[in-house]
Amino acid sequence: MPLCRIRRRSKKKLTKIDQARAFLSSQHSSVGEICLHPDSLQFYQARKVIGDAFGGKTTDKGSDVINSILSQTMPEILGEDTASTSSRQALNAFGLGFFADEQLRKGGMIVGIRDSSGAVQAVIVFREYNVMTERKSNKVVDFFHGVRAYISMSKDPLGVPPVLADKSKMKQWEKATKKMESMDDMFRKWHRQYGPTEPHFYVGVVASDPDGQGKGYCKEVMTMLGAAADACHVACYLETQEKNRPYYEKFGYEAVSKVDLVFGEGEEEIRLPGSVMVRHVSSKDA
Repeated sequence: MPLCRIRRRSKKKLTKIDQARAFLSSQHSSVGEICLHPDSLQFYQARKVIGDAFGGKTTDKGSDVINSILSQTMPEILGEDTASTSSRQALNAFGLGFFADEQLRKGGMIVGIRDSSGAVQAVIVFREYNVMTERKSNKVVDFFHGVRAYISMSKDPLGVPPVLADKSKMKQWEKATKKMESMDDMFRKWHRQYGPTEPHFYVGVVASDPDGQGKGYCKEVMTMLGAAADACHVACYLETQEKNRPYYEKFGYEAVSKVDLVFGEGEEEIRLPGSVMVRHVSSKDA
């Protein structure tokens, strides 16, 4: 009787994101419910929180970075009225939705937290980043995935921002997105220059619903991310405006370099001070 070779199926090696997902799935929060995309967190729910956070309120217009771009392309939506606020939030949910989709496509994940009513109050988008394997941007591939993301978002409950139904506004928005692409180029350059050389978590988006700020939701999800990174023995990296640096320092992040976010040219040039920050693995877990 011939001998048969028995092939053992090799187990697929878990990525750091897989490990982080397993860790976060096992966690419990005293301020809400930890939720993960796509299991208990829908993409449109995450991008709504992102849009509301970066779009701000009537009295606080949210992200200075996005507002700097909009001031040069769509200044009419920077008003303090309800309509302007709604448009800013919708545009941020839409524009940053493409970025969040890209992070998911590259193997990332979204973790959030719900309050007792079931509303998502804070989310973080992050992925594993390896400087040795990170691929350069490909315009053809990026365009294909951009179209796919557009179709997907246009069909979800948030849809395309109503303001973009106006063709003139769409042209203004297209100019804004080109400026945002240049911002992405800056971020990639800083990441290569200042980021950890070993594989780490790139924290692409941190967002907290404006109405829920001050209640500990973002603090909780940031703490959870740090615990997951320690459990996976990886560092974390992010870019932020200088004014937000003290907040991230509370979670163990250290500024490794100060940078300037530059938008526009000549008389329209706007410079915003920023920092690139790294959180190393906690010594007790190293």
